[in-house]
Amino acid sequence: MDNNIHVEELSFHSIEDIRNGVQGANLRAVQLNTGTPRGSALHMFSNEIVFSAGTLDADVHTWGTVDPKRVSFAVNLNNESTIFSFRSGQEVLPGDIYSFGPGEEFANRSVGKLFYATLALNADELIKLGSNDAVIGDLGCWEHRHWYRSSQEVRTLICKSISGIASRLMRPGITMTPQQIKLLQQELVESILWGIAYDTHKPIERHAYFNATIVRKVVEWMDDQPTGPIQISNICGALHLSRRTLQRAFTETLGMGPARYLMLKRLSTVRSLLRTSDPNTTSVTNVALENGFWELGHFAVLYRRMFGERPSQTLYKRY
Repeated sequence: MDNNIHVEELSFHSIEDIRNGVQGANLRAVQLNTGTPRGSALHMFSNEIVFSAGTLDADVHTWGTVDPKRVSFAVNLNNESTIFSFRSGQEVLPGDIYSFGPGEEFANRSVGKLFYATLALNADELIKLGSNDAVIGDLGCWEHRHWYRSSQEVRTLICKSISGIASRLMRPGITMTPQQIKLLQQELVESILWGIAYDTHKPIERHAYFNATIVRKVVEWMDDQPTGPIQISNICGALHLSRRTLQRAFTETLGMGPARYLMLKRLSTVRSLLRTSDPNTTSVTNVALENGFWELGHFAVLYRRMFGERPSQTLYKRY
């Protein structure tokens, strides 16, 4: 992935401004009610990936075409607006995933305080990050439009993850290391893939291995990896598992999903690094970010709940 990202922020003060709400798309809009549309947009882009997140308080009909060179995804991030998709003929719920082939058309109406996000990336990059999930690895799948609706629990996680990334990028004067950029891009793609892999219309898969055996293989594989956070896609690709199979194995064996297990493992990694680092050359913030914890306040709560002390106390304990 590209080690350089560019971030831009825009404000909406008119219907014309809305046309710049999605980076790389050809977007048009018509205002359907009185009042001045208000909102803002954040655009993050690199060679491989384009991410837009924005807010809009208005009643508008928007339509147009998505990025002509990349596969695109769109997601509604809150329930304070009503969005009707002309494509699915249904209301768009928070966490629903809409996918588009390069240059495909879209159309919808939104009323109220909309919070949205879009993601566009090259099909080969998507397939690489999607590991061996058959639907994700099928290039032909991304030549046509699709609509995915997972369970409410999964959709809530999608909204929380993407909203957290957008909030992180909106902080003034943000700077990121190449490792942090890579993790951010991976987390964006992971969030979208959750909604696809756990689509409630997808047929239930058969077990390839016994659950306990799967968990054991996963844990052994993780222990053999270099230091650094591991993504669900890394596990699926290395062990030839689908996301649904992995989720079922962890849930039925450990009482938690693989995502929570990985989070706990990352917490332990952070603690180990803090305990062995020099506070004069190491900061809690950098260690947390390098291990994929973007929401630092939430990270501190999780850390203290898990280990009974603040991260800074761990870092300074030996000094």
